[in-house]
Amino acid sequence: MNELLADVLEDWRHVLLSAMHDMKKHFRRKRIFLALLMAIAIPLLFGSIPKIAGVDYPENPEDYVKEILSFVSLFVVIMVAFFAGDTISGEFEKRTCFSIFATPQRRHSIFLGKHLSSLLMSMAMVTIFYLMIYVQVLAIYGTGGVSAEFPISYMLALLFTAGAVGMAVFFSSILSSGIQSTLVTFFLLFLILPIVSIVLMVAEREPWFLINYSADLIVNIYGAAPMEIPGFFSMTIPEYTRGVWVMAAYGMVLPFIGIFIASRREVK
Repeated sequence: MNELLADVLEDWRHVLLSAMHDMKKHFRRKRIFLALLMAIAIPLLFGSIPKIAGVDYPENPEDYVKEILSFVSLFVVIMVAFFAGDTISGEFEKRTCFSIFATPQRRHSIFLGKHLSSLLMSMAMVTIFYLMIYVQVLAIYGTGGVSAEFPISYMLALLFTAGAVGMAVFFSSILSSGIQSTLVTFFLLFLILPIVSIVLMVAEREPWFLINYSADLIVNIYGAAPMEIPGFFSMTIPEYTRGVWVMAAYGMVLPFIGIFIASRREVK
């Protein structure tokens, strides 16, 4: 029993070491500064453009928040592409796996650490994005401008981030090129899955199992109604509890499948 506990603790120590090493790599890359710039600039644009144009802010602070949050899903996808797109495939492509596999760490602890690093970096940028919104709402509307839905939306955005990172790790584990895995992840989340969602709704099938559909909860938590285009289709909205479970499933299942595959992947 003591030996098993010691092995588990040693594995987690290796996971944390791998995560810390990978986070240092992220800080050495210029993309982190671009990600930080985007996290700050996008909310600031929404706050500054009305002043520059001489237009009044929405009377209801929730309308203002919803306008900014309409971009949060795209922001999450970009952050995931930045930090998780090549998290595993890059090691095989650049042959750096030869050096990291030579360490006493087990493969799964290395890849689990890389997944943890990508997840934390992506979530950190989403957190900064929301902090910028929070500060602006306080500055424009006062303390009464931040509703109870705001922290719920933030938690849903983190959950979507975890699911998107899980997808990125999965594709990064099965594809041989960092560019390939990054592009596949980005276009799936940004373009392909949304198109599939619309096609399914046209066919009167709710795409409840698609993560991008559940991610609509980030904005819909403020209130939304099904949209109908007469003679074409009805655009449904995700059910809250099921949507949370779908995003959680993507975030928990896919990365571990990817790590399992990567741990047994042959180095060529």
